Amino acid sequence: MRRTKHITAAERLTGRILNGDYHVGGIPAERDLADEIGVSRMTARKAVMKLIEEGYLYRLPNGRLEIRNRSSQPQVALLAPAHPSGETDEWNIALSKLSRKYKFMFKPVYYYHNDDPVIKSTVASFDCTFFLPPAPSAGLVSELKKTGKPFFVLNSD
Repeated sequence: MRRTKHITAAERLTGRILNGDYHVGGIPAERDLADEIGVSRMTARKAVMKLIEEGYLYRLPNGRLEIRNRSSQPQVALLAPAHPSGETDEWNIALSKLSRKYKFMFKPVYYYHNDDPVIKSTVASFDCTFFLPPAPSAGLVSELKKTGKPFFVLNSD
């Protein structure tokens, strides 16, 4: 028996959710999901309904989708500059090894400049963030503290 497209789409989305791919920016609208995974909007809608039924997603009163955190594992991010660096690679490798040993979900997130909105949304979205900045400003650190989430600025006193 052939699998339906919406089942395949739902499985792809489930994998992305479990890998933390939508942890920072949130789950896109159905139309954007359809474009993202290459299916029709109706197929995306059926896939979303399946994920709602399975408890991976829920719909807010305004119609937006939210991810229901089904993982008991802590969600940890490494927030690093988008340009390639040996230092970033070393932290990625070390945190990946630790995530397997201590059972937490690890996700690298990259930013382009010190005022990139992804910085604050990452710290606010993850249970813990390791931040590898070129030189964090006092204002940025102050803004990140307001999230109430733990973060560690690496290579900084």
